[in-house]
Amino acid sequence: MKVRTKVKIALGVVLLGAVAAGSAVAYKLVQKKWHLWLPAYVAGNEADTPVPPGTPIDIIFAHVDHYEPYVGYVEQSVEEARVREWCERFPQLASRHRDADGVPPQHTFFYPYDQMDLGLLRQLSDLCYQRLGEIEVHLHHVKDTEATLTAKFEDCLENYARVGALVFPGSPLERRFGFIHGNWALDNSIRVPPEGRDRCGVNNELIVLSRLGCYADFTFPAVGTDAQPHTINQIFYATDDPEQPKSYDTGVEVQVGREESGDLMIVQGPLLINLKDWRHHYYPACDDGSITNCFPPEPLRVDAWIDMGIHVRGRPEWIFVKAYSHGASDPEREACLGEPSDRMFTYLEERYNDGEKYRLHYVTAREMYNMIKAAEASKSGNPNAYRDYVIPPPLNRRVNCSTLYEPVVFQDDRLEVAWDGPTDIEMQSRLPRFRAVQGRLSRLKFDLNEDAGWAEWVLEATRPVRLEAVLPEGTLEATGGSIEARQAVEGSADVHCWLLTQPIAGEARQTVRVSWTPLAVSSARP
Repeated sequence: MKVRTKVKIALGVVLLGAVAAGSAVAYKLVQKKWHLWLPAYVAGNEADTPVPPGTPIDIIFAHVDHYEPYVGYVEQSVEEARVREWCERFPQLASRHRDADGVPPQHTFFYPYDQMDLGLLRQLSDLCYQRLGEIEVHLHHVKDTEATLTAKFEDCLENYARVGALVFPGSPLERRFGFIHGNWALDNSIRVPPEGRDRCGVNNELIVLSRLGCYADFTFPAVGTDAQPHTINQIFYATDDPEQPKSYDTGVEVQVGREESGDLMIVQGPLLINLKDWRHHYYPACDDGSITNCFPPEPLRVDAWIDMGIHVRGRPEWIFVKAYSHGASDPEREACLGEPSDRMFTYLEERYNDGEKYRLHYVTAREMYNMIKAAEASKSGNPNAYRDYVIPPPLNRRVNCSTLYEPVVFQDDRLEVAWDGPTDIEMQSRLPRFRAVQGRLSRLKFDLNEDAGWAEWVLEATRPVRLEAVLPEGTLEATGGSIEARQAVEGSADVHCWLLTQPIAGEARQTVRVSWTPLAVSSARP
């Protein structure tokens, strides 16, 4: 049965139930704010072109988390235990699952700036480096002005950068972020009597977000609140009206071949009436894509999310599914880390990943945005090719450090970071040729010139520093340090090298340069 037909049946059931049960049920539906979105749900979205025969349907699945370890105003030890459990259990869960591209489930941590603990954020950054997720911005704020809100975001980006989050290659460094508004109140959309609108305060919040580097908002659905937009089950651009709240209520749908418009992209998750869930007796439950202990992600729900067919207009074969949770809280943590999510991933992989009819893709919020932008730019085929289409991976997917640091330069072949004075650090790297560094450092600079055949590390340290690099097998020459050991990399023409710097007495600056002549060239010499 088509979704539009199901919708009309659902409406009839709801109305008949309301009439049969009397005004109390009707009042309850209004109280739950169903009137904000039910008309759009009944009307359904305009039909798109059909998927060409034989074309696989790509299911692009993201789990976005309003990740609040401090929820319940708990002691710091409880916060730490919550994050520690995530760092221990999520890799175990993810190790049992893979999508069509060999990628494990991805978790996007929308971490609240207003509850910021940089120690906890650094631990989450470990999961990012393991390629299990990414960090984005969550913010609860009240009675702000444009100026005070801007100051908060600027401080947020500076602090999150200290774990490598939201930092992208550029000169100067580029800062981009996805956003989920605390209490759902995007663009000053929720009125709290008697004071009026105070769960935000900024009518031009969409403009502020865009100006500061926000690439998309992932707040909605927001069922049961005044923040819920009339437009549902779409990906669209919203244009801000600085004089009015809730400017995202409607917008321009993202479409293949159409230029972007407005101030901010709104990426919505599914919102639907679940005709198979009658927990309320007189009317069926609505499903907003939430993952909770009370409402676990059972197969019937997963099917319903996919049936909503959220996509970029003109590319119906790419279906975007955005589920959400409050996964740090005690009641919901088990739903995200335990059997409910384990079953959900298993079902997705068994039902929607046969390689012919369906292909499954686990993505972060950033990767989902990139695939949306690729579809908008008329790209087609396998969306896996477009995970990094517009915005590349952030620094903490490329570099991981045991302590907080300040990024100064970040490119594929260059890195410069600093610490607040001499600091004992261990850093891992996925940058070309650079694998790790360990020592007591104040500053590190790495440069690579692959064409000229050299890599250089400039270190501010008074003690020997241990470096690890992967270099071409052949003739290696090191100045400023010694090659302590080397080991062939199986299946590669590279060799894993361990180098130890040789500091000069009285000098804090050490420079280690390794140059190479690859084996294929050196063997040809007389």
